[in-house]
Amino acid sequence: GIGKLIGENPALRKGTQQLRATEGSAVAMSRYLDGQEYAVIFNSGEKPEAITFPVSTNSTWDQIYGPTTAAAVAGKKISLKVPALSTVILKADSKFTATTKLSVNLQKIAYDYATPYWLGLRATVPGDEFVQVNFQMRIKGKSTWVNLGTADRRTFKSDDIDGDLYRAFIQPRKFKSGTTIEAVAIARNESGEVAYSKIQSFTIKY
Repeated sequence: GIGKLIGENPALRKGTQQLRATEGSAVAMSRYLDGQEYAVIFNSGEKPEAITFPVSTNSTWDQIYGPTTAAAVAGKKISLKVPALSTVILKADSKFTATTKLSVNLQKIAYDYATPYWLGLRATVPGDEFVQVNFQMRIKGKSTWVNLGTADRRTFKSDDIDGDLYRAFIQPRKFKSGTTIEAVAIARNESGEVAYSKIQSFTIKY
């Protein structure tokens, strides 16, 4: 049953989840934990739906759940037709290994139109691998950095949000008008490599 499946594949319960693609009534996402990637594809419609989506692991894939479906794998892309009202789960035969040189770019700090009255921190990392990005800030002139949190997945492009971003937010009203803050993004990949962005600064005014 599904309980046994999750017990044998813990990423399905507690792994990082990355939305990969949507097509009609189908949604594809990756689940990832400890070097193992899974592809989970849902079809909520009453007819079969074809979908193609990217993955991060260059591997063959085994189907471990759902009605038997032929998946075509080409490098880091999978195409399949999901039966109506079904869920299909695929498991990569190979463990994920980082191959892209790690770097991180923190964009200029700016107010985020999708979250009014908050400052948005937006970072990009080359490639499509599993990377965690930690954001930290400090008041300019101070030595102590404050941890703002860690993003473990990229945004999925929508009408309101750009895609492929790691994000965090700052509440500017916690600081006096005229305060200059500094922020940095720190990326860490599956191999344990770490990369730092350039420091960005912003003067709060209200």
